[in-house]
Amino acid sequence: MSKLKFWGVQGSCPGGYVKDSYGCNSPCVSIEENKNLIILDAGTGIRNLSTKLKSQNYKNILLLITHSHWDHIQGFPFFNFLHEDCTIHIYSHNKNHLESLTGQLNGVNFPLKVDDIVANLKFHSNFKELESLFNISIDIINTNHHGDCIGFRIKSETSDICYLPDNQLHNHTKTTLEEFINFCKNTNYLIHDAQYTEKDMPKKENWGHSILKDALKLANSANAKTLILFHHDPDRKKSEIESKIIDLKQASTPQIIASFEGLELDLLGN
Repeated sequence: MSKLKFWGVQGSCPGGYVKDSYGCNSPCVSIEENKNLIILDAGTGIRNLSTKLKSQNYKNILLLITHSHWDHIQGFPFFNFLHEDCTIHIYSHNKNHLESLTGQLNGVNFPLKVDDIVANLKFHSNFKELESLFNISIDIINTNHHGDCIGFRIKSETSDICYLPDNQLHNHTKTTLEEFINFCKNTNYLIHDAQYTEKDMPKKENWGHSILKDALKLANSANAKTLILFHHDPDRKKSEIESKIIDLKQASTPQIIASFEGLELDLLGN
């Protein structure tokens, strides 16, 4: 079994603000491979993940945090694995992100405290420690987003996935388009922030998110096999995104998919 699954795909905040949407939970994506479970971000989608998956089915569990903005960590207190007899490895490049993640469990903002957790939490700031344990390769890159955000490229024998959920491509502040192209070169799956459209500009010019056509430009330039649009705006209708995809496909080399809650992709191509 080797699969990629989406549990939360909406950016900024959870909730159903339009009837026609791809889902109402904030970011959480999982990769299941060789008895390993790798979780990307702990938005409200992580609650659904932990009600559908069983911790005892995995030899290793890893949670990778891109940054500590509210929409990427607020599902953590509702992560059912915390109350099970298992070990959870948690990685962030910034210790403040880890403190923000676990600090929600303080008895004030949430009724339980960190001391009430049953699971064994192991924190990592050096992802090289995790590579041998999970038999994967992890690379990171700074994204153009407020709050010290990073993206990941995760490679194994059967998968190659780039995850850049919060990233402004049109006005770079830390990392250039050329650097992102090199980082994502020939990846199988590019999961990329596509929260905005041209109509959102210039009001949201430097709010830290990309417009759809720029995400496609990156995918084309990097020769990505599949572009997965992610971090949808809470007010964006599914039909509006689908209409944009029709236009984008005219200039697209890679396959384009709009992520939705429950989307599951077989990484072995079966």
